[in-house]
Amino acid sequence: ECDYAIVPIENSLGGSIHENYDLMLRYDLTVVAEHDFRVRHCLLTRPGLDAKEVKYAISHPQALSQCDTYLRSRGIVPKATYDTAGSAKMIKKFMEGDPMGRELPEGCTPE
Repeated sequence: ECDYAIVPIENSLGGSIHENYDLMLRYDLTVVAEHDFRVRHCLLTRPGLDAKEVKYAISHPQALSQCDTYLRSRGIVPKATYDTAGSAKMIKKFMEGDPMGRELPEGCTPE
């Protein structure tokens, strides 16, 4: 239980975050203030990898929608995962040879 929370409900690129709107309705929550927050995305790759070699991007669907124009312009296929931090962790573990790195979405591992 809490008195206040900061949650995303609108995104200038990705649109409304319907899940949070649904939660607001379900629990009779009210918006009391607004905060604009600039989000900057980064493309995490293996060191030395040429950006032209990137075939897939894994992240939360909202982050992928925010980067859609960038990804499409470079022929990078988006693959949705649970969250951005978890995606970065999967990539890191894959690069380290950790068995947890095998959790990358189907088709995202090197051939």
